Amino acid sequence: IDMPGSMVGLKLAFAVRDRWPRLVIMIVSGHHRPLAGDMPENAHFFPTVTPRSRRR
Repeated sequence: IDMPGSMVGLKLAFAVRDRWPRLVIMIVSGHHRPLAGDMPENAHFFPTVTPRSRRR
């Protein structure tokens, strides 16, 4: 997610994880492939939207 200011997609994902720890977080991008250590715990990365990602 490109947002104005200092909040970007992965930073938003960490903020969501802190607020709602049981929520499943899906990170989808056609531009950037984050490393596992760059994402919140139990977040799932999909390089594009696939039938598998829709079932989560």
